[in-house]
Amino acid sequence: MQKRAKQKTIAQKVILALIDDAKKKGKDKWVKSLWNAYRCQGEVVTANNKLFGRYCKYRICPICSSIRKAEKINDYLPVSKTWTDAHFVTLTLRSVPAYRLKPVIDSMVEEWTQIIDTYKKRERRKTGKRLMGIKSLECNFNPKRGTYNPHYHIIVPTQEMAEILIREWLTRSNPGWTHRKGQYERKVVNTERDMIETVKYGTKILTEPDPRKKKYEKGKRKVYISALNNILMAFDGHHLFGRFGFNLPTKKIAPESKTTCVTDHKSWEFDPAVSDWVDKNSGDRLTGYLPSSDLMDILNEGIDTELE
Repeated sequence: MQKRAKQKTIAQKVILALIDDAKKKGKDKWVKSLWNAYRCQGEVVTANNKLFGRYCKYRICPICSSIRKAEKINDYLPVSKTWTDAHFVTLTLRSVPAYRLKPVIDSMVEEWTQIIDTYKKRERRKTGKRLMGIKSLECNFNPKRGTYNPHYHIIVPTQEMAEILIREWLTRSNPGWTHRKGQYERKVVNTERDMIETVKYGTKILTEPDPRKKKYEKGKRKVYISALNNILMAFDGHHLFGRFGFNLPTKKIAPESKTTCVTDHKSWEFDPAVSDWVDKNSGDRLTGYLPSSDLMDILNEGIDTELE
């Protein structure tokens, strides 16, 4: 719960800044979605050692994203561990300015779909093998250059499939937008580590001002609000994570949920001033979480609302 209090502290500050940026850009529909994410887990109830509250399920919400990430890892890790020659692949394009980001991502999704559909047809005609694996679409922002780098992270069962994906990606991309050095593949050594690398949130909330540095300087990371909004809006309408070429094992049917009436319960409301949920009646705090000075420096001084 202290980890969740940290996620909520970050979300409250960042989402308010995203709302202001979306208003400036005239994105009223996006503003409504952001307000829903802001209210996620704002009020919770505890009873019988359990916590109940509303989840927004938006990508920008750190709480919902972390839950979704854990669920995906639990679903896909057992399958990927059976791939004895699994390979990790990165497919990317040349970095683009903000105004090009949405059309480029739309084009990437279309290109990816064409590749997968082509090999499905070849399998049906018995002229090739179906491609299969796990993929996620992500995007990084480079503050030094003011550019965006959308890319795919993929895990496939064999090196042959990895090489096919790279070859098809280079062949189908518009001339000048890709080159071989920008694409990457290697054998999976630690399946769980690479699964975590693949199942991400779509983009980072905290970004290093200089991406060339392998390790960030303490207290130097920033939140580039306008750039973050640009990425989230460019992703809108697309599935960022998914499988292709295989089905997951059938899950056991969950028992029907039962409604229980409780009288001994507490209501809590998140208070940004203390970074914790507070009992509406007694004033008690739920988790006792205390944010670090580094985190508060980032949230108070490191939120950049100008750079796109």
